[in-house]
Amino acid sequence: MVEELVPFPFYRDQSAIPAEHWLHRNDFRPHDSLRPYISCYWSVSTTTGIASIYNWLLKPSACAELSFNLYTPASAKAGECELMLAGPHVHQRERIFATGQQVVGVRFTATGFSELFKMPTSDIANRYVAANEPLGTWADRLFKELAHAKKPLDRLRILEARLLDRLDDRADRCSATQSALSVIAHRGGRATMEEMVQAAGYCERHLRRQFQETIGVSPKQVVRLKRFWDALVFARDHEDLPLAEVARRFSYCDPAHLADDFRDLMGVSPRRAVDILRFRLAPLPADSHVMKAG
Repeated sequence: MVEELVPFPFYRDQSAIPAEHWLHRNDFRPHDSLRPYISCYWSVSTTTGIASIYNWLLKPSACAELSFNLYTPASAKAGECELMLAGPHVHQRERIFATGQQVVGVRFTATGFSELFKMPTSDIANRYVAANEPLGTWADRLFKELAHAKKPLDRLRILEARLLDRLDDRADRCSATQSALSVIAHRGGRATMEEMVQAAGYCERHLRRQFQETIGVSPKQVVRLKRFWDALVFARDHEDLPLAEVARRFSYCDPAHLADDFRDLMGVSPRRAVDILRFRLAPLPADSHVMKAG
């Protein structure tokens, strides 16, 4: 089962990533039975020849992530490790990567974290905390297993095995929230509250409360993030099109509205966001240097 983890390209054009790139990421498909709850597993490693840290821009997301960070002997924090939980966040945030890091993680679906762990995602929304703070002894046991594993893929298999264990006593799926999410997936940035309420079969107040508990953000914020991501991926795949056409296709009033939304959510212009998504902005940090042998 866990041997069925299959890597798949996270970036459209892998050849566009420079061979000397100092940070490498791979994504992996989850086990079939976990796909309703997990979007993907991922691993990140940094080149050991870089004697610097770099603030990597994390894009806004309506999904929680669990990650294990190990500092290799090449790091100033050699031997240290941590298991962290990141909640959904509407705006961008920075993640510091440095020499000699190996990080593996799991990205949950919008409701996956709440369903697997039977707790409101709102408890961790816009937070980055030690995993044992909300997850207790389950996280402590997982941490010990991951700390003793030798390779990133071994750690991912341990992660998957422990998440599969949780399926035996999982809570029922959040059907009303899922119905509303289906409307958002189909309608994108054009989804209205009325359409979501009708699909969910709840009143608006109850649906808002369900979203806050199971996803950690409001229906309006999920719609906004969906439109942002759809526009970002479209702009990445159609770089020859003007921003005015991207804005029109995704129901932005005009290119200025598109640019304002990108700057508010990600802190950068649409074109720079496209560069980040394609990993084109992956140069060595300006203040870095390659460490000399010996």
